[in-house]
Amino acid sequence: MSDKEDRRIVLNFYESLLRKSDVALLEPGQWLNDNLIGFMFEYFEHVEFRDGSKDLLFLSPGVTQLIKLTRGVELMAILEPLNLPKYQRVFFAVNNNEAKMSTGGSHWSLLVYCKRSNIFSHYDSLSEANSNAAKELANQVGLILKDPGPSYEEALCPQQENGSDCGVYVIGITEHLCKQCTGETTVKLIDAVTPAAIARRRQQMKELIVKLAKAS
Repeated sequence: MSDKEDRRIVLNFYESLLRKSDVALLEPGQWLNDNLIGFMFEYFEHVEFRDGSKDLLFLSPGVTQLIKLTRGVELMAILEPLNLPKYQRVFFAVNNNEAKMSTGGSHWSLLVYCKRSNIFSHYDSLSEANSNAAKELANQVGLILKDPGPSYEEALCPQQENGSDCGVYVIGITEHLCKQCTGETTVKLIDAVTPAAIARRRQQMKELIVKLAKAS
């Protein structure tokens, strides 16, 4: 594939811009990047869970990375406009990359803030591989949330069977938790987000991108 073809725009969806090289990462064995996770978070916000948009907030991986690695006055300048305390649930895609302005890292996990219980729950499909990054993010976000500060827990999480599906698990877990929040399902997370479901998710995402591209 030529560089020009690799960079061809496939879909422009709200703030997400997907290129052919992004979509290629949906093939089995590929590691999902921030563009794909950000796109699905936007799809959840604007389409699938639009009716719950006043209660649910999906923060892009880029914004999450900035929050995690910014300090002092600059951090407050990022947090305050987000108005996080008004939402019942806030979803953060956590990456273990330590560079503020670049993509990368080697693992994705999901951090969820629940306002009612005032707790951060960390869902990591690779045991607790991302726990340090998740705790760092929770400490940062906790600066703007209600007193007493939120507690933190490592939540029971479905586990991946390879080294490449962490991002797909973040998407699948996020969707299922939202369905639980909105009353669409009572199925336990561990029973719903299985390796077979994750394998299907890659194809479902490809089909969704094609569908949205045709409609745009």
